[in-house]
Amino acid sequence: MPLTLMDAQLFVKLNVYGSVLTIMACYITAQVMGHVDSWLPMISDCFVYPPESYVSRFGVVSFINYGVLMSNVLIVRCSDLSVSAQRVLYALSCVTGISFGLVGSISEGDNLTVHNMFALSGFMTYGIFLALIHFQAKRRVPLMICLYNALSVLQIWCAVSDSYVSAKPLAEWLLSALFAYNILNLSGRLKNKSIQLQSSYDSVLIQSMLIRDDSTMC
Repeated sequence: MPLTLMDAQLFVKLNVYGSVLTIMACYITAQVMGHVDSWLPMISDCFVYPPESYVSRFGVVSFINYGVLMSNVLIVRCSDLSVSAQRVLYALSCVTGISFGLVGSISEGDNLTVHNMFALSGFMTYGIFLALIHFQAKRRVPLMICLYNALSVLQIWCAVSDSYVSAKPLAEWLLSALFAYNILNLSGRLKNKSIQLQSSYDSVLIQSMLIRDDSTMC
């Protein structure tokens, strides 16, 4: 039986706002506690020491891992795409969400190599996701998404070489801002749609089913 309905676009926005608040709370705490040595550190530098590490592990996994993963799945579900394109985008959504979840779970202090690998894979796969979902719909890739992918390439280049190291923090903050902007932009595809949660017997099964205002499945 149905448990509740929630506005799908609001669900996406809440997860984006939760992601931004998590990062800003960690940044402010790290600055106040003196845990970073720059006014513009790498975002992950703000996840290393407590108490900000407690906030990051909860917020990143809750909002950026699960929340963003579900948001992208909902966006793909309500986009006019072929079945094969949907499958590819679902896979990219999963890789992006899992990668950022591991970024929150494994800090630089735990394992820098693994942390950086998942951070870069998360940014890169989301860039591919953005390019594909826009190209499938409009046969073109917007300038903002080209910029996002250019910054992703710059981050990868900085990670494998000693070039442009001073640009890494700024590129990461810009990437994160564009990440949030693009999800909010794509959430417009969920206008007038809701998520219905259902229960089955004694266990609760969360089934993401989108319905229109007239109760017609999308």
